[in-house]
Amino acid sequence: MKSSSTATPAHLGRDPLLGRSLLLDRLLPLGCYLLLGWFLMVPPTGVAPDGRRAFIFSAPLSQWYRWDFYDTAEECWYVDRDLFLRSESVLRIDPLNDAANAYLEAQCVPTDDPRLAN
Repeated sequence: MKSSSTATPAHLGRDPLLGRSLLLDRLLPLGCYLLLGWFLMVPPTGVAPDGRRAFIFSAPLSQWYRWDFYDTAEECWYVDRDLFLRSESVLRIDPLNDAANAYLEAQCVPTDDPRLAN
């Protein structure tokens, strides 16, 4: 039987009295616990004046791509963080990598966020 060698940091654990995630308590207001789910969103692409593909960081959130769906903000945050760290690694080698720059801007958004409405 294998034992897990990775421990969960205390600030990412669960409140022993309430059973809630301590990370979520730091990031979200209480009302956000009752949402349907979370989207990991990345900026949309367009065509730059020079004809190449470019990400449009200023686009309204309703136009961003829904990268994936998660049941909880915590799940979404972990994937977003992983995407961020991978992008940083790519940018050390290729600072002009458009996709890596776009993934740095990815964000977790609740499914009922009014900014998603067209």
